[in-house]
Amino acid sequence: ENKMNTVILYGSWFCPYVQRVWIALEEKQIAYEYVEINPYKDSSNISHTKIALSIDEKRFKYPEFVEASPRGLVPALRNGSYSICDSMVCLEYLEDAFCGVGAFLMPKAPEERGKA
Repeated sequence: ENKMNTVILYGSWFCPYVQRVWIALEEKQIAYEYVEINPYKDSSNISHTKIALSIDEKRFKYPEFVEASPRGLVPALRNGSYSICDSMVCLEYLEDAFCGVGAFLMPKAPEERGKA
């Protein structure tokens, strides 16, 4: 499969915003690759406090992800050379870029979309 045409979802399994985009990809039946991003430092101590990676640490650990999401926040989506971040923007993009593929995410009529 051509990597340039592969949709890639960068996310963290526990994030509800990532889950929103994942559900949209599944509903629209879009083939995609999922890349798990761990936004926290590996903790070898017993502390229950998670310490977030800095943007520089994320850039070192996940360069392609930070290229897609310059602030280092999930979710991020890449389709070929195009990338975006923010779950609502990702949903709008998927609906427009894959129009007619799988289920519609929102009703067609503006009045119905306002109620959805």
